[in-house]
Amino acid sequence: MEIKPPQPYTARPVRMDDAQATVDLLNAYSQALLGINQETVDSTLHWWKSEGFDIETDTQLVLTPTGQAVAYIEFVDMAEPHVHLNSWG
Repeated sequence: MEIKPPQPYTARPVRMDDAQATVDLLNAYSQALLGINQETVDSTLHWWKSEGFDIETDTQLVLTPTGQAVAYIEFVDMAEPHVHLNSWG
């Protein structure tokens, strides 16, 4: 999956060292929606290492010009109907 965010933002697949920044984004979302943190670095890394999930092809992290993560996108294709897109940011 590749996305083209508007300038000046860039996007790329996540890397394992992006776990904390991704968790911060996910928890900002869950805090706004539910008032709680739902994600941890360990749970995120576990998900990224799951069989059938490939962070190189199934994720994108949107970054500001200074490298701050502002959005996370994942494409999950593990079961019928083979289309499920999640995005946060």
